[in-house]
Amino acid sequence: MDILFVPIFGTIDPKYLTGNYTAGGSGLSYLISNFINVVIIVSGIAFFLYLALGGLRYITAGGDAKQTQEAMKQITNAVIGLAIVVGAFAITRIVGTVLGIDIFKPVFRGP
Repeated sequence: MDILFVPIFGTIDPKYLTGNYTAGGSGLSYLISNFINVVIIVSGIAFFLYLALGGLRYITAGGDAKQTQEAMKQITNAVIGLAIVVGAFAITRIVGTVLGIDIFKPVFRGP
């Protein structure tokens, strides 16, 4: 036996490779699922940064009414943006439940 081809973690029995299985997958369903997940993650990061910058602007306003008002507006806009993203996520989940599919975890059934 060649030393380069010694199985380190064992061998795979072919009888376990038949039937239905869940695969990593590809295609439009995975593209949409991954896109939705990335948008949700990026929106959460953007919310946090926008909120933190608004808070920093509020702290450093130094009592100036105009700067304080602009900072409060930025914080309010961050919270409204988060509410929109959470609402869109909830609507997507509800539509997926009604249609009987899990939009966030598509499953490919093998042969």
